[in-house]
Amino acid sequence: MTGGVQGTSQLTGTLVLGCVALCFVGTIGAPRRTAVRRLHGRSAGAIVCAELSEVRATLTVVLVGVPVVGLLLWFHNGLASWETFAMSAAVFTTALLVPVVAAHVVGTLIAVRRPIAATLRGARLPGALVLVAHAARLPAVLLLVAAVFDVTAAVAAARSDSGDRELQAAGDAVQLWVTPDPRPGSETQGYWDRIGDFVGGALDRHDALLTAAVEVGTGTGPGSVPGLFVDAEYLRHQDLRAENGDRITVTDDRITVWTPPGSDLDRRAVIRALVGWELRGAPDEQRRHIGGGALRSTGAYTYAGDSSAASWSTDAVVVVVPDASGVFTPDQLGAWLSTGDVVFTSEAVADHAIEAAGLGDEFSAVVSVGQAVAERQRQAATAVGIGVLAVISGLTVAVVLAVISTAAHHRRHGRRLFAGIAAGRPPARVNGDLLLVEGLLLSAGGIAVVHRWWQTRPDGSGAVSALDPAARAAGVSGVSAVAALVVLTAVAVAVVAVSTRAVVRSRGSGS
Repeated sequence: MTGGVQGTSQLTGTLVLGCVALCFVGTIGAPRRTAVRRLHGRSAGAIVCAELSEVRATLTVVLVGVPVVGLLLWFHNGLASWETFAMSAAVFTTALLVPVVAAHVVGTLIAVRRPIAATLRGARLPGALVLVAHAARLPAVLLLVAAVFDVTAAVAAARSDSGDRELQAAGDAVQLWVTPDPRPGSETQGYWDRIGDFVGGALDRHDALLTAAVEVGTGTGPGSVPGLFVDAEYLRHQDLRAENGDRITVTDDRITVWTPPGSDLDRRAVIRALVGWELRGAPDEQRRHIGGGALRSTGAYTYAGDSSAASWSTDAVVVVVPDASGVFTPDQLGAWLSTGDVVFTSEAVADHAIEAAGLGDEFSAVVSVGQAVAERQRQAATAVGIGVLAVISGLTVAVVLAVISTAAHHRRHGRRLFAGIAAGRPPARVNGDLLLVEGLLLSAGGIAVVHRWWQTRPDGSGAVSALDPAARAAGVSGVSAVAALVVLTAVAVAVVAVSTRAVVRSRGSGS
């Protein structure tokens, strides 16, 4: 709850779906309790109030649980984010209680309208109820697919951080947070020229370093690969090694391009693509004589400020630009500063540079990269926890709904099922309608997996960044989601088989 409600939509939706399904089973699916109360002369309103009395347990849990959690957070961090905690508690309580109450009321009113004699005699379940039980499984499957993709993306983002190694690599570096819009003059070119000139001057004085993670063209088609633009100051702080083991340094104004180890990229084609676009502002002499080679597989630190890019990149094309202020436009440098791709070497250096340039109003904060790393790790751990809970809840709800829908189907069609088994027909043929439902659900889940994978995969067009760890894990997410669907289908088929044997045994004994 300290992280707010962000990323909890699948978890909350799954819990709501499970609660609503259980409420309908406890009211429409078990109408004899309502019929007995009607025999005692209770009105519909009184029966509804009696059913709602079961919500008292939930209210008790909420009224006791919220203060307990608040007390634990008080001991943990002094309840530093009490507004977030209050909002989360209110959202979760409302999201879970309101559907439960509404489902109880609707289910009870439907049960009240059924004839008393037919209810007490144990009449077959209404066909509409069986249909609703089957239909409720579709959103459960879709929520499960979304939850698997989310937890896999969260794990990929968490694994992209390396803890102590990353904190050591960040050192004293800081990022500048540009004051959020609206800012006076922020729509004018002159404003961004001032920001860009400020960044260029800081790079020239070695007060700041360039570490811009972008996508660059391969030069052999429409595809792209991760790229990292760095300058001489970056190489003073980070140890990058060439394939032969020599440390990469800047000895002149020559631009160098270093390809990932073991890569099948056409280096000349990549350089042509860089010269034609990213390095188009470089002097002709620099563009004609580009050096470089291949990197060792130690990885390059990106000073990533958020989870949209990996902190360490082992497959990026590293472009060393000694004179960044002379190659890139002020617009580009200002944009990189606002996205955290230009970092200052220390807080004191950043404060002095801002004061000397008279731009104190343009920056809202000077944030340590190490502090951002720690916050990102905390958020990643929270996201993983939420994702794991969502997957567990999704599987549980999907299995429970499979049991409920199968039991409801067999209660309505038990006589036909027994007759078919007694006539010697195979169970798969007798349960053909249930197996058809399983096939349709598996197909719908498969379509959802393909759709989600297609949306989240980096296709080289730039629509989805190839730098995002979550996007790069789209393939693993798709395979995991398919595996979850296969497991769910196998469990559902096993439920059908067990329920079939139970119905045959019950009918055969004369009950």
